[in-house]
Amino acid sequence: MKTFCAALALVQVAPASATFLGINETSCDVPDETRPTRDGERFKFNLMAEDSECNDSSGRLYQLGRFYDVPDVDQCAWQCVNEVSDYLASELRGFDFNCDSLNCDCLYDDTVLTDSLCDTYFDACSFEPQGKGSISGSAYAKDWTCYKLVGAELLAGGVAEETM
Repeated sequence: MKTFCAALALVQVAPASATFLGINETSCDVPDETRPTRDGERFKFNLMAEDSECNDSSGRLYQLGRFYDVPDVDQCAWQCVNEVSDYLASELRGFDFNCDSLNCDCLYDDTVLTDSLCDTYFDACSFEPQGKGSISGSAYAKDWTCYKLVGAELLAGGVAEETM
Protein backbone atom coordinates (compact mmCIF):
# COMPACT_ATOMS: atom_id res chain seq x y z
CA MET A 1 0.00 0.00 0.00
CA LYS A 2 1.34 3.44 -0.95
CA THR A 3 -0.16 5.43 1.91
CA PHE A 4 1.49 7.95 4.16
CA CYS A 5 0.18 9.75 7.22
CA ALA A 6 -0.35 13.50 6.88
CA ALA A 7 0.73 13.99 10.49
CA LEU A 8 4.25 12.80 9.70
CA ALA A 9 6.80 15.14 8.22
CA LEU A 10 7.64 14.26 4.64
CA VAL A 11 11.26 14.24 3.57
CA GLN A 12 11.86 16.46 0.58
CA VAL A 13 14.34 15.36 -2.03
CA ALA A 14 16.19 18.07 -3.94
CA PRO A 15 15.87 18.01 -7.72
CA ALA A 16 18.86 16.79 -9.71
CA SER A 17 19.82 20.34 -10.60
CA ALA A 18 20.37 21.40 -6.99
CA THR A 19 23.32 23.54 -5.97
CA PHE A 20 25.10 20.74 -4.11
CA LEU A 21 25.79 19.15 -7.52
CA GLY A 22 27.58 22.31 -8.62
CA ILE A 23 24.67 23.58 -10.70
CA ASN A 24 22.37 26.52 -9.98
CA GLU A 25 19.07 25.67 -8.29
CA THR A 26 16.02 25.11 -10.46
CA SER A 27 13.91 28.23 -10.80
CA CYS A 28 10.21 27.80 -10.17
CA ASP A 29 7.71 29.51 -12.42
CA VAL A 30 4.48 30.18 -10.53
CA PRO A 31 1.85 31.10 -13.12
CA ASP A 32 -1.39 32.82 -12.06
CA GLU A 33 -3.39 30.14 -13.88
CA THR A 34 -3.09 26.86 -15.73
CA ARG A 35 -5.60 25.32 -18.15
CA PRO A 36 -5.13 21.61 -18.97
CA THR A 37 -7.64 19.83 -21.20
CA ARG A 38 -9.21 16.37 -21.06
CA ASP A 39 -11.59 14.86 -23.62
CA GLY A 40 -12.85 18.19 -24.99
CA GLU A 41 -13.09 19.90 -21.59
CA ARG A 42 -10.76 22.62 -20.33
CA PHE A 43 -10.13 22.69 -16.57
CA LYS A 44 -9.39 26.11 -15.07
CA PHE A 45 -7.04 26.37 -12.08
CA ASN A 46 -6.13 29.67 -10.44
CA LEU A 47 -3.26 30.37 -8.08
CA MET A 48 -4.57 30.76 -4.51
CA ALA A 49 -1.31 31.24 -2.61
CA GLU A 50 2.43 30.65 -2.70
CA ASP A 51 4.26 29.01 0.23
CA SER A 52 0.93 27.44 1.18
CA GLU A 53 -1.16 24.29 0.97
CA CYS A 54 -4.85 24.51 0.06
CA ASN A 55 -7.53 24.05 2.72
CA ASP A 56 -11.30 24.19 3.08
CA SER A 57 -13.52 26.72 4.88
CA SER A 58 -12.77 25.01 8.22
CA GLY A 59 -9.00 25.15 7.66
CA ARG A 60 -8.71 21.41 6.95
CA LEU A 61 -6.37 19.96 4.35
CA TYR A 62 -7.72 17.62 1.66
CA GLN A 63 -7.09 13.97 0.89
CA LEU A 64 -4.38 13.79 -1.72
CA GLY A 65 -3.02 11.61 -4.45
CA ARG A 66 0.66 12.35 -5.07
CA PHE A 67 2.77 12.18 -8.22
CA TYR A 68 6.55 12.29 -7.80
CA ASP A 69 9.06 13.98 -10.13
CA VAL A 70 6.67 16.44 -11.79
CA PRO A 71 8.72 19.21 -13.45
CA ASP A 72 6.34 22.19 -13.17
CA VAL A 73 2.90 23.56 -12.29
CA ASP A 74 1.43 23.04 -15.76
CA GLN A 75 2.48 19.37 -15.81
CA CYS A 76 1.07 18.91 -12.29
CA ALA A 77 -2.32 20.25 -13.39
CA TRP A 78 -2.21 18.09 -16.50
CA GLN A 79 -1.45 14.92 -14.51
CA CYS A 80 -4.21 15.61 -11.95
CA VAL A 81 -6.67 15.92 -14.83
CA ASN A 82 -5.38 13.30 -17.31
CA GLU A 83 -3.48 10.60 -15.39
CA VAL A 84 -6.55 9.62 -13.35
CA SER A 85 -9.98 8.05 -13.93
CA ASP A 86 -13.00 10.04 -15.10
CA TYR A 87 -14.34 9.76 -11.55
CA LEU A 88 -11.23 11.27 -9.98
CA ALA A 89 -11.08 14.04 -12.60
CA SER A 90 -14.68 14.96 -11.79
CA GLU A 91 -14.02 14.98 -8.00
CA LEU A 92 -10.82 17.09 -8.14
CA ARG A 93 -10.79 20.23 -5.95
CA GLY A 94 -7.36 21.58 -6.93
CA PHE A 95 -3.72 20.76 -6.40
CA ASP A 96 -0.63 21.68 -4.39
CA PHE A 97 2.75 21.73 -6.14
CA ASN A 98 6.20 21.75 -4.55
CA CYS A 99 8.82 23.16 -6.89
CA ASP A 100 11.64 22.05 -4.59
CA SER A 101 10.73 18.37 -4.20
CA LEU A 102 8.80 18.19 -7.52
CA ASN A 103 5.81 16.64 -5.73
CA CYS A 104 2.35 17.18 -7.17
CA ASP A 105 -0.63 16.60 -4.85
CA CYS A 106 -4.08 16.25 -6.46
CA LEU A 107 -6.67 17.28 -3.86
CA TYR A 108 -9.98 15.53 -3.09
CA ASP A 109 -12.79 15.68 -0.56
CA ASP A 110 -12.77 13.33 2.41
CA THR A 111 -13.78 9.75 1.41
CA VAL A 112 -13.08 10.11 -2.36
CA LEU A 113 -9.77 8.21 -2.42
CA THR A 114 -9.58 4.48 -1.78
CA ASP A 115 -6.64 2.08 -1.53
CA SER A 116 -7.51 0.74 -4.96
CA LEU A 117 -7.63 4.19 -6.60
CA CYS A 118 -4.38 5.15 -4.91
CA ASP A 119 -2.60 2.00 -6.05
CA THR A 120 -3.89 2.39 -9.61
CA TYR A 121 -3.21 6.07 -10.27
CA PHE A 122 -0.77 7.64 -7.80
CA ASP A 123 2.73 7.21 -6.40
CA ALA A 124 1.40 7.83 -2.86
CA CYS A 125 -1.76 9.01 -1.08
CA SER A 126 -2.86 10.54 2.19
CA PHE A 127 -6.28 9.59 3.52
CA GLU A 128 -6.02 11.45 6.85
CA PRO A 129 -7.08 14.99 5.95
CA GLN A 130 -10.82 15.57 6.02
CA GLY A 131 -11.28 18.67 3.87
CA LYS A 132 -14.62 19.07 2.11
CA GLY A 133 -16.06 21.45 -0.43
CA SER A 134 -14.42 24.13 -2.47
CA ILE A 135 -10.91 25.32 -1.64
CA SER A 136 -11.38 28.53 0.29
CA GLY A 137 -8.03 29.23 1.89
CA SER A 138 -4.51 28.05 2.50
CA ALA A 139 -2.05 27.40 5.30
CA TYR A 140 1.65 28.23 5.32
CA ALA A 141 3.80 25.46 3.91
CA LYS A 142 7.26 26.40 2.64
CA ASP A 143 7.87 25.73 -1.08
CA TRP A 144 4.28 24.59 -1.75
CA THR A 145 1.89 26.42 -4.07
CA CYS A 146 -1.91 26.09 -3.87
CA TYR A 147 -4.08 26.06 -7.01
CA LYS A 148 -7.89 26.00 -6.89
CA LEU A 149 -10.11 24.45 -9.56
CA VAL A 150 -12.42 27.33 -10.48
CA GLY A 151 -14.33 25.65 -13.29
CA ALA A 152 -14.36 23.61 -16.44
CA GLU A 153 -15.74 24.33 -19.89
CA LEU A 154 -16.44 22.38 -23.05
CA LEU A 155 -14.32 23.52 -25.93
CA ALA A 156 -15.81 24.42 -29.32
CA GLY A 157 -16.71 21.24 -31.15
CA GLY A 158 -16.02 19.23 -28.00
CA VAL A 159 -12.46 18.47 -29.12
CA ALA A 160 -9.64 19.70 -26.93
CA GLU A 161 -6.24 20.59 -28.24
CA GLU A 162 -3.52 18.59 -26.54
CA THR A 163 -1.51 20.92 -24.28
CA MET A 164 1.07 18.49 -22.90
